[in-house]
Amino acid sequence: MADGEKANAKTTRNRLIIIGIIIAVVASVVVIIAATSGDSEPAGSFSESTTEVTQQDLVDRETVSGTLQFSDAQDLVAQSSGTVTSLRSDGSKVVRGKALWRINQQRAVLMFGSVPAYRSMSVGNRGADVNQLKKNLKKLGYKGLSNDNSFTSATSDAVSQWQDDVGLPQSGSVFLGQVIFTPASVRVAGQLTQVGSVVQPGAPMLSVTSQIREVAVDLSTSDQSLATLKEEVDVTLPDGTNILGRITSIGTVATSNAAPGQQGANTTSTIPVTVTLDRPGQARQWDSAPVDVGLQANRVSNVLTVPISALLALAEGGYAIEVITDTDRQLIAVDTGLFADGQVEISGAGIEPGTTVVVPTR
Repeated sequence: MADGEKANAKTTRNRLIIIGIIIAVVASVVVIIAATSGDSEPAGSFSESTTEVTQQDLVDRETVSGTLQFSDAQDLVAQSSGTVTSLRSDGSKVVRGKALWRINQQRAVLMFGSVPAYRSMSVGNRGADVNQLKKNLKKLGYKGLSNDNSFTSATSDAVSQWQDDVGLPQSGSVFLGQVIFTPASVRVAGQLTQVGSVVQPGAPMLSVTSQIREVAVDLSTSDQSLATLKEEVDVTLPDGTNILGRITSIGTVATSNAAPGQQGANTTSTIPVTVTLDRPGQARQWDSAPVDVGLQANRVSNVLTVPISALLALAEGGYAIEVITDTDRQLIAVDTGLFADGQVEISGAGIEPGTTVVVPTR
């Protein structure tokens, strides 16, 4: 190659090197500008929002399993003998004055009362069962009944009218088996016999409940301290809805999950706990369902709280929150208390309800 050609080639290479350096520098500047602009945010960086310190009650809850069910389950039995000719179906509601079943085509009519029917009633009888019979007849619209415990001739007249209306023989006396007393209307949970069966007094006829839903919890005895009568609890339904309830009964007899004589390390014992729902209508779509019950494990009242994410860990240990005032921002060390429901109890110099604090967000 001639000397002139070598010189030209060298010059060309030098120019290419210079151009490459310029391109690299320009690219670096573009990257720096992009990195410092607001168009994109580096991975792992934080933004922030603000909230206010609030004063409230804070409750830490422990979740246990429960079952949504109808309350006051009981079995109703026959009080006369014969062939079952009619029987209420599962899920049906029976109100005062309506028949639960028929034996030999004779109705067993539901009436309200706490004293079970245990005898026939006729003129001259006295007692609490007579009084509740008369109250029921009054509610059903029959007249001439006094408010006392005596079965009088006027009572007999009213009974005779009632028997005629419901298709029973007009005797003026109430024979055992014609009336079944329960505290209120019932819902049929299940049939315990069937039409055509021959029954005797005491034979199971229907399993019934009240119309009111409640929650039953088999609480481990190790968690018994979490249950307090009348204490408010959270109930989470299968669809995620939360409703409030209160503990209305706590059993005193523990039962074990082990077979007799087979106690072991894995044996657990439980006590029954009943929760009455504040608004049972919110659970009306379920007859029975598993639910979660939040029992109070700890509670503090009238404390200052912030979101847990507002806490900043200090290098020297402990926590601080970043406070915003009209003029500046500053870190204030705080003491923490109860953590619950995404909030934390705090106290510190100058912290009061309404104080604006920074909450870092990813």
